[in-house]
Amino acid sequence: GHGEYTLEQLHVHTRYADLVESLLRAHLDRVGVPWSAFARAMICAASEERCSQVRWRVLERISAVEDLPGFAHLMQQRRRQLESRQRSTHGARQDAGAVVAQVGGA
Repeated sequence: GHGEYTLEQLHVHTRYADLVESLLRAHLDRVGVPWSAFARAMICAASEERCSQVRWRVLERISAVEDLPGFAHLMQQRRRQLESRQRSTHGARQDAGAVVAQVGGA
């Protein structure tokens, strides 16, 4: 069901959460911004609808640290993007092959 995840999926989510948090904290430390100030800014931007599409995607990825169903949704979206890109690339190769065959046979 929707709320049931395998041990492997839980492990992947935990690794994702650890990675995102460590990268964010390292960046915030480099630029001198406390975690609490960053969190407040993200909440404000979302609640005041001041998020650009890029900021919204960042917020989704950060919230996926705490939200396993949200993380699963992001991973499903990404899989669909990769599959679509793969189909497009495969189709382009077939088209190129057909052109080469036509030129070679002409």
